[in-house]
Amino acid sequence: MRLLVALLTWIMLTTMSCSSAKYLSPEALPSFAYFEPISYIYTISKKEGENLNDSLSIINRDLLDDGMSKYAAQRIYIESDSLHYATLGSIESMVTSLQTGNHPYSIKVPSVLKESLSAASGDFTIGVLSDGFIVDKKKHRNAVIWSSVIAVASLGTAVNIPARHSNYLYVLVFDNAKQSLAKYKVVPMDYKDPTDPKDMLKQVKTLVKKLSKDHAKLRLLP
Repeated sequence: MRLLVALLTWIMLTTMSCSSAKYLSPEALPSFAYFEPISYIYTISKKEGENLNDSLSIINRDLLDDGMSKYAAQRIYIESDSLHYATLGSIESMVTSLQTGNHPYSIKVPSVLKESLSAASGDFTIGVLSDGFIVDKKKHRNAVIWSSVIAVASLGTAVNIPARHSNYLYVLVFDNAKQSLAKYKVVPMDYKDPTDPKDMLKQVKTLVKKLSKDHAKLRLLP
């Protein structure tokens, strides 16, 4: 009986492993290209408040770039600096518009972005904006203590453990042929460090899973 259970367990684990490996293989997104990620990572401290940290933003951008390169078919390189930054600016503007509640059907792809999409191979191109924060240890410790005091005072009805790290990916998927927005997704990663390689690879894998599942449904806009 034990031998049978062990055999069944081995088969189940082997199947899960093979399925996962196949699901997240480098060929998982063969019809997807991607632009350089846009990253905004903030540091939060009691003394200085919330500030954009350029160094941490670059680390986060490079981690996401490296992660995406493992799964997407192509990283789009734009030789012209002016076109490159105009393209990233267009992606950021579109994400901001969607964050404020505008429906994807109402969002038009700027002409400069269409020009960059023409250089992409495959069916779709991904634009990613990363938005995260890291809280100073002292400020986070004080926030946890205050949260514990509130939890005790409310008899456990108001428990809110503050996050020290967090990162969100705002993802635009463009239809290369139609040069239109095909999908808008948000991939949250609460309590994860936006500068940690393992955490960021996990977030990229989550994005890959979502895009793989959506692949057959991506042509949403006329």
